[in-house]
Amino acid sequence: QSTPQLFSKSALESDGARLFTHEVFEEFQEEYKCSTNTLTSRGFSESNNMELNTVKDALRNRNFIVQYNPGTLESSCTCKLFERRGVPCRHILWIYLGNGLEKIPESSFAKRWTKDALRDIKSNHKGCVGVGDVDIIDKKQIEMTKLWS
Repeated sequence: QSTPQLFSKSALESDGARLFTHEVFEEFQEEYKCSTNTLTSRGFSESNNMELNTVKDALRNRNFIVQYNPGTLESSCTCKLFERRGVPCRHILWIYLGNGLEKIPESSFAKRWTKDALRDIKSNHKGCVGVGDVDIIDKKQIEMTKLWS
């Protein structure tokens, strides 16, 4: 597959293009663009190795709280985009950019949206899914598939 067109020369955006399927990369890229154009930092505090960042989103005219652990690179945001879609939100990306991250931490993407997950699914025996968090097929369904093959 061809590499998608990048918006910037950022290593973080380039990592997203390498990592995500084309369709998911488009969503990631939109979040990335917004993280560079519409956000400002409004406040910062630290507690138990976690940074609490208040990020002002001009498009939504709201503040969002991003929790970020610089040691483990784990993060979460009150917008909950990652929990809903499995892609890091603009607010988390803003924090990553501010901390100079060049790669998207594994904790910040759902493996089901990666190119590797697609390769694993395509190469799996008889079409049974067996990839990390995609592995949600009912065991009975797998057994029935074995019986009928």
